[in-house]
Amino acid sequence: MKVIDRLLNSSLIATTALLVTSSVAQAITIRHDVSDSYYRNLGNSYTSVGKLLINNSSTCSGTLIRSRWVLTAGHCAVNYDDDYILESATFDIGQDTYAVDSYVTYPEWLESKGNLGLGVDLALLELNTSVIDVNPASLYIASNEIDRVGTLVGFGRTGTGYTGDIEPGGIKRGADNAIDATGNSLGLSNRLLLADFDDPFGTSNSLGSSVFYNLEGAIAPGDSGGGLFINGYLAGVTSFIRDSFFSDGENVANGSYGDISAFTRVSSYYSWINCVVTGVSTSFCDSFQPNHSVTNNSLNSTFSLAQNNSAQATETVPEPQNTIALLSLLGMLGFLRRR
Repeated sequence: MKVIDRLLNSSLIATTALLVTSSVAQAITIRHDVSDSYYRNLGNSYTSVGKLLINNSSTCSGTLIRSRWVLTAGHCAVNYDDDYILESATFDIGQDTYAVDSYVTYPEWLESKGNLGLGVDLALLELNTSVIDVNPASLYIASNEIDRVGTLVGFGRTGTGYTGDIEPGGIKRGADNAIDATGNSLGLSNRLLLADFDDPFGTSNSLGSSVFYNLEGAIAPGDSGGGLFINGYLAGVTSFIRDSFFSDGENVANGSYGDISAFTRVSSYYSWINCVVTGVSTSFCDSFQPNHSVTNNSLNSTFSLAQNNSAQATETVPEPQNTIALLSLLGMLGFLRRR
């Protein structure tokens, strides 16, 4: 049975001979029977989530976790599917826009050439000045995420559970969803958190309980790098979306009912994250091992989860606006940091 995954940033669509494909995410898709205004209000209550413009053409989301540091997806910085690396970026949060001064990607994202199944899709962006009017998010460090209610927040494309992502993005939305499982339930890494989009009729359940929430939703292109929150704590970073296997018959990961949203698990990486943002050398931070193991690494990314703003693409890649010194992609191992 064909399984399709999509990265959640906006980028050009690629094809693959593998049974599993990946693509980028857009803004959140919502229930067909609930007003979009409720999802916007929920998203706006998470002030630490902002919008990234990358290389002047693509959109991702990110969460402020320190006054000068933003946590986002690795493919928003280095995207192997679309063969680009971050050269310039801006971060919109509150009423202001900040230039991205440097970035650090999690080393396994580079070493694996963007393998989504490993659950290593992380990057940290350093801003050129501190954000003083928005409180940074705190990290969720416990390992009891399963069966808890998570709130997904991001910018990008939208639509309903019936249509999938058909509308352009750029507006912050939030949605609630049960965190159903870790990635090993699908033969992937347990460094991933998974949540399916349950419909109000209970006919599209892919994982866990079929109970749906008043503001149930799923990720989409442009949401890449956005946050998954538990009780206000950042528990996951939006990575990719997977088709529902059987429920909609589309073989397209578009955020429709039954599709599965995947997030890089923050509790696996809090030691690495805290090491980087405190200014310790990247070679030292590189020694920190994730708190959860890898069970399978068979899923390779083929689509970026960013949203490309220069074309009418189903998936697009995020792009920033300010110039960042760039290291060559060739030969990059370990951390890649921009200053």
